Amino acid sequence: MSTAEKESIVTIRLAELADIPEVFQMVKELMDYVKLPLNLMIDQETFQKNYSEKAFNCFVAQTPNGSLVGYSAYCQTYSTYEGSMFHLIDLYVRPQQRGSGIGKQLFITTMKKGYELGCKVALFFVLQWNPAVNFYKKLGAINVSEKDNFHIFELESDNFNKLCFE
Repeated sequence: MSTAEKESIVTIRLAELADIPEVFQMVKELMDYVKLPLNLMIDQETFQKNYSEKAFNCFVAQTPNGSLVGYSAYCQTYSTYEGSMFHLIDLYVRPQQRGSGIGKQLFITTMKKGYELGCKVALFFVLQWNPAVNFYKKLGAINVSEKDNFHIFELESDNFNKLCFE
């Protein structure tokens, strides 16, 4: 099957609450792919609760037989110097569908949502070794850590808790 045929048979739609267990499974697949430990800090129940409370939103890529083969998770954020920003949290396509254009469809659909929300900038993180770096660059993304000399910091759970409860 050609790339165009695969693309045409996949529907990109907003995730429904019933999709969230399968999306959570794909999150675990993504963690495995990027070689992060599978000891997620949240469980499926929390993930589903966060989705129902709109802590994040999600698109899914669905085949005609109902299988979910990818997802993009996103939320709106804010910059004091750029205004409303759009954060692409995850973009994942299952291995057997990679290279078929599904990732591009998910990415563009998700970015259009950010535009509809009035966001001026989209932000996302990609591991340095991940071949997806080239995918994003082809779509016009720039590496701000190179352009603007930014360092990205994180307070991980232990240090976050320690800081907040000392």
